[in-house]
Amino acid sequence: MPTTYVLRALSGTIVTVTAPPFVATPYSLAILADTPQAYYRCNEFSGPIAYDSTSNHYDAALVGSIAYSQPGALFGDSDTSLLFGATDSLNVPYTLNYTTFTAFSLEFWINAGSGWHYIVVTCDGPNTLTYYDGALHPILMKLPFTIMCSHLPRSSGTTPLAQG
Repeated sequence: MPTTYVLRALSGTIVTVTAPPFVATPYSLAILADTPQAYYRCNEFSGPIAYDSTSNHYDAALVGSIAYSQPGALFGDSDTSLLFGATDSLNVPYTLNYTTFTAFSLEFWINAGSGWHYIVVTCDGPNTLTYYDGALHPILMKLPFTIMCSHLPRSSGTTPLAQG
């Protein structure tokens, strides 16, 4: 059953939001056991918010004409997914202050039309590695998004982690 929250903004405006129920699955429990800063299941069924499943509550903004309740990536997992168009986005909140990180990893499932693939991008400043379905990928594949690592210490400039 979804949970409804009534929030009062600093301006005094009252906003009611409904979060989808969090149902623990073996996959979600494995992810949460790693104590991530944020974990977005992307199983929302409507609305402008992608809910963080951690206790940190770094809820993200969903922007654009996103298609909700799409088939998910994991066999046997009833969780759904979101379909993002070319200009749609998931924007993490400023309170998830990634500028203080000395390293990070970004893990996600993506279906670009040829089936689901598991992508991991790690960045520790001078080194960026991309894994595609568990194997180190020496050449960045053409993905429909760009991830920048400019806030981490570098010898010079910025390097896109993935660019399409």
